[in-house]
Amino acid sequence: MKIAKVGILLENGVKVVFLFKNVQKYSKMKEEAIVNGVFVIEKMDGKGGWHFVKLPKITKSNRPFGQVRVKGRIDTFEFKQYFLQPMGNGFYFLPIKAAIRKILKKRIEDSVEVILYLDESEVMIPDEILLCLADDPMAWSFFNTISANEQKYYIDWIYEAKQVITRDNRIVKMLERLSERKKMYDW
Repeated sequence: MKIAKVGILLENGVKVVFLFKNVQKYSKMKEEAIVNGVFVIEKMDGKGGWHFVKLPKITKSNRPFGQVRVKGRIDTFEFKQYFLQPMGNGFYFLPIKAAIRKILKKRIEDSVEVILYLDESEVMIPDEILLCLADDPMAWSFFNTISANEQKYYIDWIYEAKQVITRDNRIVKMLERLSERKKMYDW
């Protein structure tokens, strides 16, 4: 297991050191796309159905239970640390959130170019989250026990907020839940 040590110097002169486990070593190998093609945007039936593109069968998996975390692009929109969703028949689908569709000016039945690569990178934890966790030892302790996926769920939920006040409230809620030893979806 690889360990990385990161230090942050706070305004009051206190240095906080964070240890991250399972850090991947940089590889100079050229990445091979696992998906590269043009696909049509579809929508699941029912109110609030997801917009997505259906992908061909993917044989490479970089997570337990066949989960696949990818990086790449949809047309000109680049992303990383995005999870493909299984369709139950060996196929996966790539959800396309409303914000992405708005940027790309795409709708149902429009075509998009999709290029995907396996994403082996560690979850990036923003500095403001690290500083908040440093102030709450119980939350920090539990945060370090949950999987990278669970950490990312919290981070994505916080940063999907459109207003700063909402983001700040979500950070507080995350700290409360972590202090109670609750994962993102433990309601």
